[in-house]
This record gives sequence, structure tokens and C-alpha cells, in this order.
Amino acid sequence: MPAQEVLATHADDVFASKTADGSKLLVYVPYNADIRLAGDFSSSHARAIDLAERTIVPLEARFDAEKGTTLLAQGTWFEDAVLVLDLA
Repeated sequence: MPAQEVLATHADDVFASKTADGSKLLVYVPYNADIRLAGDFSSSHARAIDLAERTIVPLEARFDAEKGTTLLAQGTWFEDAVLVLDLA
């Protein structure tokens, strides 16, 4: 299910969706960049799947209470990645 509303940055070229049961958030990122999500996702288990290298890299989700956003800092991939957050 589309979930573009969770993107606080890069909403024009990054795509977000949730599974039907709401247990996972998936974010497609076509390049390496910091991604901010609207809301607190700091308790989720987050990881990036580097589609070019076919590797999985853990991500830290840091909540900024002043901005009301969660930062997923850029990783080691150079292009196409899927960020996966387990929400439940």
C-alpha cells in the first residue's frame, strides 16, 4: 500500500509503501542520501538492501523530537536500495 505520507524528505524521487498488515515499511531509494521519515520510527528494526551488491546493511533510525522526524542516515550503497523497517 502506498505510504508517501511518511516521507519528510525526497518525496518526489523516493517511494514508500507499507505491507497490508502494517508490519513493515519499505522505502525505495534510487541513490544514497539521508532519508527523513515523518514520525518516530526509532524503535523499528531497520536495514537497507543494496540492490546492486545484493547485500543487507543494518540502519540506525534516530528520532529528532524537535523536528518530529526519524533520520535514516545514508549508507554504503551508491544506487538503488530498499530500506526495510519492521514496525510490529
